[in-house]
Amino acid sequence: MSFLDKMKKKAEELELDKKAKELQEAATTAAKQAREKAGDLTAQNREKIDGYVEKAATTIDAKTDGKYADKVAKAKQTVGKGVDKVAEGSPSTSQSTSTPPPAGSPAAEADSPNHATFPVDPDAPRPPVPGEPGATPPPPHGV
Repeated sequence: MSFLDKMKKKAEELELDKKAKELQEAATTAAKQAREKAGDLTAQNREKIDGYVEKAATTIDAKTDGKYADKVAKAKQTVGKGVDKVAEGSPSTSQSTSTPPPAGSPAAEADSPNHATFPVDPDAPRPPVPGEPGATPPPPHGV
């Protein structure tokens, strides 16, 4: 019996695939809750955020005599878009009339019920598929 066979047998004994799936589901749930909480806080404090951004922009313009006014205006616009994006994660605003992301986009796939992984690492090995020939889980790190 080779080293990898022993590792595979031990992984099966310890039900590592089941535990990894449970951990992934817990992480996905936690990430969704964090996104919703951040969205709620952002939506509730939008006026404060806009005020702080405006104050920062005014201060920068005053200190630089308006030299970077175009860049400051662009930064304000970018921050506004980012704040809008975070606020979209709020459960109270997610049922709003905003348009959903286009199908096939990462944001659309992440919220679909058939897409259970979070985050997706393109370089990560695929999990084994039962019945698929040659599907063996990678050995644990540090072994």
